[in-house]
Amino acid sequence: MNRGARLALVSLVAFALVALLGPLLLGFTFDPDQINPSERYAAPGSAHWLGTDALGRDVLIRLLIGARSSLVVAGLASVLATIFGATIGLYAGYRGGLWDRVFLRATDVFRTVPKLPLFILLAAVDLRGLGFPTGPTGATLQLVFVMTLVSWVLIARLTRGAALELRSRTFVEAARSLGLSEGRIVRRHLLPHVARPVAVAGAMLLGDLVLYESVLSYLGLGFQPPTPSLGSLMRNGLAELDRAPLLTVLPGLLTLWCVASVHFLVDARKIARGVGGDPGSG
Repeated sequence: MNRGARLALVSLVAFALVALLGPLLLGFTFDPDQINPSERYAAPGSAHWLGTDALGRDVLIRLLIGARSSLVVAGLASVLATIFGATIGLYAGYRGGLWDRVFLRATDVFRTVPKLPLFILLAAVDLRGLGFPTGPTGATLQLVFVMTLVSWVLIARLTRGAALELRSRTFVEAARSLGLSEGRIVRRHLLPHVARPVAVAGAMLLGDLVLYESVLSYLGLGFQPPTPSLGSLMRNGLAELDRAPLLTVLPGLLTLWCVASVHFLVDARKIARGVGGDPGSG
């Protein structure tokens, strides 16, 4: 790992630690939902390191909880999308024929639609009829579902292209001649060969989904009150931009920190290996 990749990795790990552990440490001191009208728009100081918002709530603890919410949802969605996309792509590429043609037509539909409008459209649909619970929990689960549904395609195309090339290799033919099941061939012989590029594509997807989550929550289609996220904090702070600009600037900087760390890490590793192109293309 070169120096740029190490710095980007340290930055990403630092963001994850701040987002995941920060709320636990500060939760003993501050209640993120406690309203204190007498301390509205308090300036940063020893009592509130980053000041307070329009309702007198501590900005720092809400900022850290928002970062945790965004990271957890984007991370879960990226893992689910990576697993689903890799599985579908490997089987489609290995089987070929009708399976592969259906796969290509299905992914072409997703690829022709811009992702952001598709995110917005699906996030605005009421999915309670599918069994999603009501309230903030249901909104969070729907957000994960929508992100996973939209984001699996590029990883699936990547693994499908690799499977098409690998299925004619000697070691795959030998495994097939020994009578190994299709599932075992895919898991034991194809998956290890695509694990590295899939991991790179999944890491890049994490950064993208943090950004998309911020956009959806900013539009009111992501996390719902009282759960803060980076996007909802930016949306709430925009109305107070003249009086308290930090309420908008700080969530934006945290979003930039996470997304930039992921992309710099992926780019640095690609440059070190002499790899070019989009990891999700296939």
